Amino acid sequence: MNKKIISGIVVLSLLIIFSSIISAGCCEELKNGNICQNVEENECKDTSRFAPTVCSSTSYCRTGTCISPETGKCMINTPKTRCEEQGGVWKSQDPLEIPACQNGCCLYGNNAAYVNNVECKQIASDHGVNVDFRLDISDQATCYALANSKEEGACVIKNEYETNCIRTTKKECIDKKNSRGSSSVSELFDIPSDATSISVEFFPGFLCTAEGLNTSCAATENTICSEDDDKVYFVDSCGNKANVYDVDMYKKNNNWNDEMRDYWTKIQDPKCEITGPNSNSCGDCDYRTGTICATYDKGDEGMPQDAPKYGNKVCRDLSCHYDTNNNGNIEESEKYEHGESWCAETKGTYYHLPRDIEIGGEVWDELISKKGLTEDYNIPGSRYVKLECRNGEVLEQPCKDYRNSICMEQVLAETETGDEQYTQASCVANDWRTCFNITNQSSCESGNMCKWIKGYRFDFKNVKSDDDDPLNMSKQGSCVPLFAPGFNFWESSGTAMQGAVRETVFYEVHWANPDGRNELTKDSKFASQKCYMGGCYAIPGYGSDITESEWETLWKSNDDGNPRDYEYISYRTGHYCHKKDDPEKPKKGGVAGVPECLKTNTNLAPNRDKKRYNAPIFRNHEDWIKSIIIRARSLGDVGYKKSVGNYWSEKSSEKVVSVIQKLSQKMQSKENMTDEFVMWESEKYTDENNRMGGWIGKNAFNLPKGSYSTGEGGGGGGEAVREI
Repeated sequence: MNKKIISGIVVLSLLIIFSSIISAGCCEELKNGNICQNVEENECKDTSRFAPTVCSSTSYCRTGTCISPETGKCMINTPKTRCEEQGGVWKSQDPLEIPACQNGCCLYGNNAAYVNNVECKQIASDHGVNVDFRLDISDQATCYALANSKEEGACVIKNEYETNCIRTTKKECIDKKNSRGSSSVSELFDIPSDATSISVEFFPGFLCTAEGLNTSCAATENTICSEDDDKVYFVDSCGNKANVYDVDMYKKNNNWNDEMRDYWTKIQDPKCEITGPNSNSCGDCDYRTGTICATYDKGDEGMPQDAPKYGNKVCRDLSCHYDTNNNGNIEESEKYEHGESWCAETKGTYYHLPRDIEIGGEVWDELISKKGLTEDYNIPGSRYVKLECRNGEVLEQPCKDYRNSICMEQVLAETETGDEQYTQASCVANDWRTCFNITNQSSCESGNMCKWIKGYRFDFKNVKSDDDDPLNMSKQGSCVPLFAPGFNFWESSGTAMQGAVRETVFYEVHWANPDGRNELTKDSKFASQKCYMGGCYAIPGYGSDITESEWETLWKSNDDGNPRDYEYISYRTGHYCHKKDDPEKPKKGGVAGVPECLKTNTNLAPNRDKKRYNAPIFRNHEDWIKSIIIRARSLGDVGYKKSVGNYWSEKSSEKVVSVIQKLSQKMQSKENMTDEFVMWESEKYTDENNRMGGWIGKNAFNLPKGSYSTGEGGGGGGEAVREI
């Protein structure tokens, strides 16, 4: 009986324990703030999740790896709920199974850190530096050994046969150490294939010629130019850089002092100095102060006067010495500073053209002169070229072909060498096409890339003004390129046809004066007086004797002299007169006698002040020829010009073709008095023209008087066509 009681007690105890286990479970968050605890349900917050099982079996309290997207840290055994509340990314795997949590070596500057890739990027952001993440380095010790990886020194490679050495960085040496025994190391040092013990060790700050390293590398008198800093360095017998070249730090007999031995033992800053524009004794070239390493060339003006004592490298002057004027000699004024640029003196271009051209100044006058248009500047085959001094060498930069761009200079500073000016040049666009659309002088010349030619307009209008300015010459003219463009003149005419001009000249011979008709063929005065349309200036010799002041007097109507003295000005063209009884209508009819407005006696000419002006576009024949020559030659590689090869174009490329006709009273052609003939060609009158009327001409810019022939009868006419 006692046994049964005891047994019953045991059973009851077991039932109580079982009941306690059933009432507990996993609470997501407790009332006291703890999370993911196995507790009684009444200890949970009302809003918290609860499950009657262990927390490791729940989705919300299961532990794993929490990855911080900001820092990249991977925290183990973190509940999912806590991870997500903190903005992390939860993974059920172990950190070793997650690629983002894999540590590697983060190299930045001379430092190293054993972190994952995200943490390495954060270091780059925090420090503002470039980083190199090395996932192939899988232990912290190896990573930290790469700190100061850019430090230079001697990387010694040993095997049982010999000891080799290269001057390199710590990082590069460790890379070789990690690949020791590989074919790359064996080939680099020609290690025998049966070598079994290969070791690699880095000695920071040492040269391969250091005696204590016992390498096969020895000092030599050879030198090299370093690509890293453009300085001159001694090299050892293994081809490694030693220290910056110092002529006092080497002796062929190896009888060195302690300073020399130390110079060939450790990497040092240079102690020698460069005191002039170049040096053959010190290799401490400095790009900022104007020197650079170069192979010695005695013929180079930037080199030291003498060759270096050891090796063949020197610090040469960065400036350039260049025969700009092509006279075979480099003069003192032809020295240019590093970075300086200027315009080459190429054939057919304006040398050293200033960026700002003064209208009416010396450069302007030369560009628009006859010689400038025909023989010296912007002639066929010419091209502008920019020159620039870089590292002691002159670099050529041709401007756009066909003179679509031109080289222009400006002075930036004064210097103590060369031509005492530091210039900057550039190829500037020659926007010559815009010139043709401009119809007034001020707009034409405001940009300095166009020029104004008084006379014909491209639309052939005559722009009238007031009595003081019968023709407004600020609008009566053509805007043409200041720098004539180039063309494939052997393939196309380019803008040549824009230079063609047609003029019709009419003469009136009174029927009552038949002898006067013959005078037209031999007397230019008489021909000028009988011309009564605006094209009288096409008559050779027209207006040649009229001075500028006489023109002002004549056209402003305030003359007190006898206008008939102006024998080369057409009476009919310049002085249409008003009738006394009807001043609004001009006088018409024949020319018998002298029109009243030309009489010297003012009592006989009371309406003298009411002359109606009909001013010609050109004041004389010379202005006419000169204007159309300049206009045509400015349009491009057309007209009578010299090329850069000193070859002149065909004379027929520039000519005036004429024909003289007999006209009726109704101005209709009755018959040709002559066949078409070339009156003027390439700056002078032709023999054929001289036979027609005895005209004599020389240079178009200095034409003498001549005569002009015409037809007979009631009217005569001559047509002159200017072709370019």
